[in-house]
Amino acid sequence: MNGINKYYWGIIAILFLYGCSKDDNSDFYNPAPDFKREWYSVVKMDTIDSADLMNAISGYRLPTGVPIVLTTFLYHSVQKTDTLTLSGSVSWPTGTESCEQIWLDNHHFTIRWNECPSYAPQPGMVFSTNKNAICIAPDYQGLGLSRNLPSPYLNTALLANQSLDCFKAALSLVRDIGPELSKDYYTYNLGFSLGGAVSLGVARQAETDPSCQEFLHLRKSLCGGGPYDQYALFKHFIDTPDMQLEYPVEFPCAIISMLQSKDSYIKEYDLSDLLTPQLAESDIIQKLYSKDYTTQQINSMMNLAGFTTLKKILSENLFDSESQIYKDILRQLDELDLTTGWTPTIPIVLRHSREDTYVPIECLESFKEKMSGNPNITYDIRDSGGHVSDGHDFYMRVLTGYYSLED
Repeated sequence: MNGINKYYWGIIAILFLYGCSKDDNSDFYNPAPDFKREWYSVVKMDTIDSADLMNAISGYRLPTGVPIVLTTFLYHSVQKTDTLTLSGSVSWPTGTESCEQIWLDNHHFTIRWNECPSYAPQPGMVFSTNKNAICIAPDYQGLGLSRNLPSPYLNTALLANQSLDCFKAALSLVRDIGPELSKDYYTYNLGFSLGGAVSLGVARQAETDPSCQEFLHLRKSLCGGGPYDQYALFKHFIDTPDMQLEYPVEFPCAIISMLQSKDSYIKEYDLSDLLTPQLAESDIIQKLYSKDYTTQQINSMMNLAGFTTLKKILSENLFDSESQIYKDILRQLDELDLTTGWTPTIPIVLRHSREDTYVPIECLESFKEKMSGNPNITYDIRDSGGHVSDGHDFYMRVLTGYYSLED
């Protein structure tokens, strides 16, 4: 999701005026002697006026509350035998002495290197200020201060693991220089678009890895508009190859992401095996690699160059279900599926619009079918509205309490 609707965020600004309630809990977070400290390195600390924060997000400058302390930091994320240095941010309202609530904010899909929490305000920062809470917001690999690394884009399981590594490092940072954290702290995990899938990946990890919940203390996940089942996404578009695409940039990004993964089933292929020669040889690909352009800019370039349908973007090999490359793509997409291998016991809200043309409703329906009858999942399905407007409404519903945070 890109851009924030000024009308909606204007309402958020008004609600912001209700201010913060001080946490009176006296049981603070005192880690046991064997508490594993995660490495972090502070890059910078800023104090941001809440009116400036609101203006950066919505275009409205209103006196909405106390300033926030925003800290950008580096942390380590371990991937099998590799240790990567990634970046993220943690923030809290100034003057806060104690907290019991944490928001883990997983941001939307972006390709420009500085459209991430280290450089751009996020909705979770607004929520945390309004609720006297800590907000932890990871940059995705390849963004922020890890710009030199490849971007996994749609590898949501990997991004979820990195988000959790960011969370652990942020706990160490907060323990050292932040407000006191209640020993009974709890976490809300949220995101929309790619962030929605990353959030579901975090929820999945919390259920399948017992050590995860020991530090996460997850109370609820709020996921909107996400590609949870990437085979369902692929199948939706591959079956309509001549349909005009509203968001064509996601397809070369997905291909690049899979090619750059060490464990990918398609890493031995060339870009020209997966994209049409016209696109593979165009300067659009180099501009994607540069990370200097926004998704809107790349979409405009693709539209002007005629890369407006899947037939004009993907190699003809990918339309042949009997070809080896097609089978390898399906194997890779199956590896990225978040809808199998677990049974949610911690509450989850999933939001989607039936008219979403970026991430089709089939992604949610696949999850819903596999989790049929699970009382811990709430579905909020909208009959109308596109991806962006659905994102605006999702964040509004989170802020205004439409989604209960207690059950």
